[in-house]
Amino acid sequence: IKIREIRENADVMSVELETAKRQAVEFQRECDQFLEVIAQQQKEASRQQKTVGVHREKTKKEELQCKITA
Repeated sequence: IKIREIRENADVMSVELETAKRQAVEFQRECDQFLEVIAQQQKEASRQQKTVGVHREKTKKEELQCKITA
């Protein structure tokens, strides 16, 4: 009777393991997708930061010109 119980437990554990493996693969896929989105957002944020910096410098120059001409 013990051997049968052990086999049944092993069968149940095998099914649970396969389910866990499928979930792990799905979670990894989702994680990879999130990382890709984050990378794209960081790239866009860097681009926007650069644009803001350029506009800031242009505004400073224009402000200086206004003060000189005033």
